[in-house]
Amino acid sequence: MFKLREEVEFRFANNKVFLPGTQNGTVGDTYTKYMTGENAGFYKPSDARVKAAKGPTLFLELYINKVAVSTYLHNPCISD
Repeated sequence: MFKLREEVEFRFANNKVFLPGTQNGTVGDTYTKYMTGENAGFYKPSDARVKAAKGPTLFLELYINKVAVSTYLHNPCISD
């Protein structure tokens, strides 16, 4: 069984993590909090991707825990 929380994680551009307790918000709430709110200066990337984007955009990266995934793939019968 996939243990999604341990194997994959969304982060903002440049490896910036979500603030505690905000990982499960709606897309709109997340955009408002991180891209337009008081945290925008830290979380909003300032490179060419932002300049090329048209309209409201969230820049997220998917991080995969290679050790956890490898353990799962080699032992698929392991469950919680």
